[in-house]
Amino acid sequence: MKVLVIANSARSIVCSAKRAGYTVYALDNFCDVDMRSCADRSGFIGGLDEKGIYDLAMSFGESDIVIPGPGFENLKFKNILGNKPEVAKEVNDKLMLAKKLCSLGIPHPETEPLSRASGLRFPLMIKPRCGSGGMRNAIARDEDQLSGFQSRTDASEFIAQEFVNGIPCSSSLIGTGNEASVIALNEQLIGIPRLTGLPFAYCGNVTPFITQFSGDMAEYSRQIALEFGLMG
Repeated sequence: MKVLVIANSARSIVCSAKRAGYTVYALDNFCDVDMRSCADRSGFIGGLDEKGIYDLAMSFGESDIVIPGPGFENLKFKNILGNKPEVAKEVNDKLMLAKKLCSLGIPHPETEPLSRASGLRFPLMIKPRCGSGGMRNAIARDEDQLSGFQSRTDASEFIAQEFVNGIPCSSSLIGTGNEASVIALNEQLIGIPRLTGLPFAYCGNVTPFITQFSGDMAEYSRQIALEFGLMG
């Protein structure tokens, strides 16, 4: 069976699929040595538009399964394994997600569109409404800095969240749409100077993450997965 993986960084999915015995093709933005050692064929996305990505994907020939990973969940293929684009779009919209979590009673930083952020408490985390990786995230510490972000031509693409001090972390789970099981809690490595020059760029995970809040993290993760019917 031939599997095509498309993601910002496809390594983990590609290597898991290869260990499972599949023929694996990969498209991502890094083409790192580890990913290429697992993939049967790979390609670099770079600055390609959506049509260019589809054309590059078709250069591998027909794939039995397509897995759109982080950053490319909205791509449309007839044989997607995992969440459909409409589900991914809903989950990846950070403004709508914040409102959903609030309605579920799950703690979440106060979040507003950048244009309506003046009522939030500083400092504020400014981030794209959609997307991942943290590379475009920044801090606004006062009204002057906030005004600078609000005056940008792309301001409508950003949101503002009240900044919360703590340990960046995540959970990994497996979902079927109707059931979900958390398999790991992870400490996220963010803005590590020897790995990146960007203060909030995602640099990897350390697993397991040991915390007194592990039960809450697992329960919230399951609740979110079931609410959206997440698969994968």
